[in-house]
Amino acid sequence: MIRRMAPLLLPLGLTACLGACLGAGEAADPGVQDACGAAAMQGLVGRPLTAFDSAALTVPWRILRPGTAATMDFNPARLNVTVDEADAITRVGCG
Repeated sequence: MIRRMAPLLLPLGLTACLGACLGAGEAADPGVQDACGAAAMQGLVGRPLTAFDSAALTVPWRILRPGTAATMDFNPARLNVTVDEADAITRVGCG
């Protein structure tokens, strides 16, 4: 009986895991998800890093470059600016 149900249970378990894993560390409240102000900075994506002005920020921030070590702690108030090898901004998000 279990062998017959296994193909049915696997997708359900995978779906539950994906939902839990993808949402790990994120709050359900949309205001909390943008505690770092990343939504207002989405216009920086695709622009050079020199377009990023940290002087006016009131939140902690960091630049994430390819191959650079970064802590894995989730800080919803920290702004992460991810750049590629050419220092073009590829992502702006909280964490």
